[in-house]
Amino acid sequence: MSASDSPPDPAEAGQPAKSQNVAFVAGLDHLRGFAAILVVIHHAYWTALGKFQPPMMNWAAWPEASSPLSAPFIEAHVAVGVFFVVSGFIFTLAAFQRRLRYGSYMRNRALRVLPVYFAVLFFGLALYPQRFELAKVLMTATIFSDFPLQGINLHPVSTAFWTVAVEVQFYLIFPFLIAIYGRAGARPLWMLLGLMLAFRTIGFLLGISSVPASPAASIRELNYWHLVPGHLDQFLIGMLGARFYMRWREDPRAAAFGAPNALGRLVAALMRRPALAASLGAVAFFGYVFLLNRLGGYPDDRAWKILQPTLEALACFALVLGWLVLAPRLPRLLDRIFTFVGDISFPMYIAHFVLVGLIVGDPIAPHAFPGLGIDFSTWWPEISGHQNALATTFLLVLPATFVLAYLLHAGVEAPFMRLRRRYVSPSESA
Repeated sequence: MSASDSPPDPAEAGQPAKSQNVAFVAGLDHLRGFAAILVVIHHAYWTALGKFQPPMMNWAAWPEASSPLSAPFIEAHVAVGVFFVVSGFIFTLAAFQRRLRYGSYMRNRALRVLPVYFAVLFFGLALYPQRFELAKVLMTATIFSDFPLQGINLHPVSTAFWTVAVEVQFYLIFPFLIAIYGRAGARPLWMLLGLMLAFRTIGFLLGISSVPASPAASIRELNYWHLVPGHLDQFLIGMLGARFYMRWREDPRAAAFGAPNALGRLVAALMRRPALAASLGAVAFFGYVFLLNRLGGYPDDRAWKILQPTLEALACFALVLGWLVLAPRLPRLLDRIFTFVGDISFPMYIAHFVLVGLIVGDPIAPHAFPGLGIDFSTWWPEISGHQNALATTFLLVLPATFVLAYLLHAGVEAPFMRLRRRYVSPSESA
């Protein structure tokens, strides 16, 4: 048994489950935590507002942001883009120009994602046994739950499952992408981005020209639900952007990228100014989301959305890189709080909607999901619907989500993550 395969020290059993394949990057956990909280607030607040101050949020009356700071709480789907950019980024830091053992890599990925996913899935099946269909359960348990009508419908338990399918699909192809990146450079990845753009263009044209009896998927649906041709852009931009971080950290592997071009020199200059880099990253991200909202937001289905995944990936990466420059300078207490939230971000994301359904209910199906009927106007009659929704979100849903996520993390996620082993070695042979 090699040192990398030896059992963990029992004294480490209570410690955080850190990766053995990439050095700790201050700030990545923060970003995962921020993204998860954004999604929880979005679903809890807008569902509660629809209950306390109808009409509810819908495609025909999509809310318009009053400022760039409020836009992400409306267009919270961009938080998924942050998750995916971070995945492409961190895997590249781990595996670029290193030998990657595919079986060990996939074992680690399974230990990272599947235990929490299956725990919530089987809870949903136990809760709604009448919805059991073997074919749909198998679709959901594998990599195809990003096809919403094909996977098992256990709403509100299964509402966030589709993103796991997209993530796992990327896991399957990443080792090949990183081997190509290391041997042939960035050009093939740029060509893949171009291919996604071509696919979305063709998909849009097919969508507007298809007959009602046999409609093609809309550009909005292509972008949102699937790795190809939608979210792959975000993973690829994360992979391509990792070179900036490697140069900044003076990673010896950065020599493979050659001399920095004008963009590289500009980014390097910004990364020496943490406050400025973080500010520009925030401006790019919040500015993009605000513009997205003003152009119609998620429901919009016009031709400009052919570019949305790429633009969204660039905006998310700007936020990620800017935050990573600033994060090491945060006060220790803030860093520990943000890191803790990041540690429980995956179970937060997977399990939060069941608590929204439990506490708030579902305005779309109030007879099926009426919620617990907690209404703060019972105690404060003068409270507005907006204030009632905020109180429900921050005093009830968010704390309950933290508790459930921590139990899932401590009882399921972290113990399995500690079973992970090294899957990369310093050899440049891929």
